[in-house]
Amino acid sequence: MIENQAPVKGAVVYYTARRTDLDKLRAGWAPLGYLNLLPDKRKGIQLLRDALMAEFPSNGNQRLVRKMAGSNALAVVIENKGQVTNRYSVIQSAKLEKDGTITSDPPVSRAAITSRYDGMAKTLPGGVMGSLLIKAIHKLDGTTLRPTGGIYWIPPEGLETFRLLAEAAEEAGGSTVYVMATQFDDKTAE
Repeated sequence: MIENQAPVKGAVVYYTARRTDLDKLRAGWAPLGYLNLLPDKRKGIQLLRDALMAEFPSNGNQRLVRKMAGSNALAVVIENKGQVTNRYSVIQSAKLEKDGTITSDPPVSRAAITSRYDGMAKTLPGGVMGSLLIKAIHKLDGTTLRPTGGIYWIPPEGLETFRLLAEAAEEAGGSTVYVMATQFDDKTAE
């Protein structure tokens, strides 16, 4: 059995992180002095991958986004699994040009892909938002209560700042932060 003792004061926190508006998060975290934790605007091939995955969802088919050889280009393919071999049909390709513009084949989807790309550049995925909350917790001298993460303790000195950071995160997106104050019990009172 692994037994841990919660400190007498402070709070246990955990969260559900979702896509977050980066500008709104900046506005909420700036007055608290936490801008240094936030990344710059997202860009590049990973963002193009995210935009293509959002623009061409699976809808029951096995849709994959694959990098094309030697370039900043990606292809959206449908995978048809066979008994002996799989077949792939390219339904869309897109390339991130050096000047930051996007070209696509067929070109009819370029405006939609560019719109997704630009919109997603202003947001943070849920996983990144979760990482930012963890960094903030550690900056407040918080600690992880479980080896795999997910549950944290924050000392009382950092609680008000964390509450403000959490409120800003919730207002900037669909994230939810839970705070549970720790109390004395018979064992810790001795």
